[in-house]
Amino acid sequence: MKLGKLVVLLLGLAIVAWVAKTQLEGAARSSGHEHTKPRQQLDNVRDSARRIENDAQRRADETMKKAEQQ
Repeated sequence: MKLGKLVVLLLGLAIVAWVAKTQLEGAARSSGHEHTKPRQQLDNVRDSARRIENDAQRRADETMKKAEQQ
């Protein structure tokens, strides 16, 4: 009877360890992707803002040149 309890205990521990391992691996895989998408969105916003600022500066420079010529 003691051997049967020991086998059941070992199987239970093996199942718990397997579940914990798979959950941790899944969390590690998903956490890398979760941070990537917001970071890409932020980079896209920064790039758009930089383009808008450069375009506005170019237009301001062109306006100043036209004003100086007149």
